[in-house]
Amino acid sequence: MEGSKPKGRREKRRGASREGLKALFGGPGVEAEAAKEVAGPRPKAVAEEPEVRAETRMDAIARAAEEALSSPRITVHSPLTSAVLRYLKATRPRFSMSEELRLIVEDAIGRKYPSISELVAKAMLEKKIERLRQKVGA
Repeated sequence: MEGSKPKGRREKRRGASREGLKALFGGPGVEAEAAKEVAGPRPKAVAEEPEVRAETRMDAIARAAEEALSSPRITVHSPLTSAVLRYLKATRPRFSMSEELRLIVEDAIGRKYPSISELVAKAMLEKKIERLRQKVGA
């Protein structure tokens, strides 16, 4: 039967190459593909958040600020970033991967989303002040 799929488990798996050893050890573009795999996908450029109702936006900002203050950790899956930071930690005394990432990410987020960053920073400051007042009893 021509044109029919082969039976059993011999179907081509997603991402598999039909080139065999040539694809593994030196076909054209192998290095470029490996570099893409290591670096991971490039982030898509995202424009500023579209306009939404002011009340909804402020509610979302307040909620995001509250969540960030109670659970500030985020996770980044990037082999390249991990390797660079591990190298720096191994070669520089008192190097902090968390501090370095915090500085880089906060700077990038502030440049990419300036208006949102400003609103969130203000909301977080207000939440911190509110918490301090509650502790002091003022």
